[in-house]
Amino acid sequence: MKHFEEKLPENYRLVKTVDATKAPFAVVFNLLSLVMMVGAFAVLYFAFGTDVSLIKEQFLTLPDFTKILALLLLVVGFIVYIVLHELVHGVVYKAFTKRKLTFGVTMTCAYCGVPDVFVYRTASLCALLAPFVIFSIAFIVPMFFLQNTVWFLLLAALFAMHFGGCVGDLYITVLYVFKFRDGKTLMRDTGPVQTFYLPHEKS
Repeated sequence: MKHFEEKLPENYRLVKTVDATKAPFAVVFNLLSLVMMVGAFAVLYFAFGTDVSLIKEQFLTLPDFTKILALLLLVVGFIVYIVLHELVHGVVYKAFTKRKLTFGVTMTCAYCGVPDVFVYRTASLCALLAPFVIFSIAFIVPMFFLQNTVWFLLLAALFAMHFGGCVGDLYITVLYVFKFRDGKTLMRDTGPVQTFYLPHEKS
């Protein structure tokens, strides 16, 4: 099964551009990301029957060093997560294409792309969803063993930021599911910009 094209086939044309660095996409994505973060945290809060008074009591009894450590873990953990998130994109892209990757950060997003090829739908979906699936499991599973603890709230906060941070990946996944269902769909992913192509008769 072919996963990418070195060059855009002659009978293909551009049908969609998603640029996370420019308005209105950047504004909408960031607002939606915030809504998703709050929503994810709220769902976890109620789904696990969180007892805030118990967690507050535990937090107040912690040594000052541990309190500072918990806050540092939240900040450092999120930074490490961003790096790992993009690396997972890269690992999957590399597995499918064996081509040079590009990584970077803009004012609106961190990114990983494979700009020198045009990737087919299946490979694109795998690369898009890999971080969402892997880190959702990594954050949620430990929560079952840490209910009503400070560490549960820390993981819940990290999951919420993870969920909101996947807004771009999930948006493109929705495009694939509802708009670009044809297996011949090609995408060029430069990182912050994704362009979609279809054969003339399909566009």
